[in-house]
Amino acid sequence: MTVDRGIDSGKRRITWVDYGKGLAIVLVFWGHTICPEPALIFFYAFHIPLFYALSGFVFSIRRYPSFGSFVWRKFRTLIVPGAFFGCIIKICQYVRALIHGETPISPIQTLIGVFVELRGGAYEFLPWFFLSLFIIEIAAYWFVRAGISQAFMLAMASIAALAGYCYGTYIDHTVPWCLDTALTGSFFFVVGFIAKRHWQVIEGKAISRQIFPRVILCIVLFICSGVMSWCNVTFSGTWLDVYSNTFGWIVFYIPAALFGIGAVVTGLVTLSRSLGWTVLRELLDYLGKNSLVFYAMNHVFIHAWTDLFDYLNITDSTSQTVVWYMQLWQGLLIVALSILCCWPIAMIMNRYLPFILGK
Repeated sequence: MTVDRGIDSGKRRITWVDYGKGLAIVLVFWGHTICPEPALIFFYAFHIPLFYALSGFVFSIRRYPSFGSFVWRKFRTLIVPGAFFGCIIKICQYVRALIHGETPISPIQTLIGVFVELRGGAYEFLPWFFLSLFIIEIAAYWFVRAGISQAFMLAMASIAALAGYCYGTYIDHTVPWCLDTALTGSFFFVVGFIAKRHWQVIEGKAISRQIFPRVILCIVLFICSGVMSWCNVTFSGTWLDVYSNTFGWIVFYIPAALFGIGAVVTGLVTLSRSLGWTVLRELLDYLGKNSLVFYAMNHVFIHAWTDLFDYLNITDSTSQTVVWYMQLWQGLLIVALSILCCWPIAMIMNRYLPFILGK
């Protein structure tokens, strides 16, 4: 049996995949600051699943002759930069707590957090998505190496997603090293991985080369995602948030995520074939290629700008009565300023500290 080890993602980049990571980063920024609730419910349905799916789409073990070399590479590209940015984040959190007159997290708790990695509290150190993806890719290595069928891989990922859903819904205790989020994320990762294997068929039949059908498909998929998201909130009272282990109902959240991913991919494939929208394409491309830096630093600058705007009475991030269009411009302004602040950091990291990023 021939083992399908995927594309050699280290030698070439896929333009629309970088666009997708860039868009997901923008949504991560927006989700962490002022945002109208309907918009939050809508894009939370798919923005983190999109990250997982894109990671699965470009996953490959072709360049790694052994498991050791594979683990070392993933450690260098996920855990090492995660630890670097984790230190920066903890220092910023310490300073922010002092400014607000709060008790900062103790160094002992931070040190314990390095080993236990309990997200959402004092014992969180590495950015949680880095850990989650690291665990998923380690498991994916053995599945791909063994050459198991795609149907079996999807079945196992579906079982993992169901286990993650049941755990988050009925137990809901944070698991060390983000193992619970890895259960949920593995489903979307495998969907992306399998989609790559059938990409020519998908692109040829579903994503038409004519722009009008692609736009219609994108709109229809977004509507379907929105309807599923609305159903999830209406019937369950909550929506998908992988970080917090909240899902709503599985019969709604998974279709909402898949429809949203499909809509984004269709739209970004269309954008990648366009000769216009140059500024947007360059912005998404840069964000996508430096998604690790922007993802790691988003909380630092989002909190800084939100606190400053609240202090100057430009915004009130704690108020629930601000009308939606005020929330819209306030949140997007904070997002834009935060991205601009992350931009020079990404440039410095790429130019002077590429070894930290595993380059």
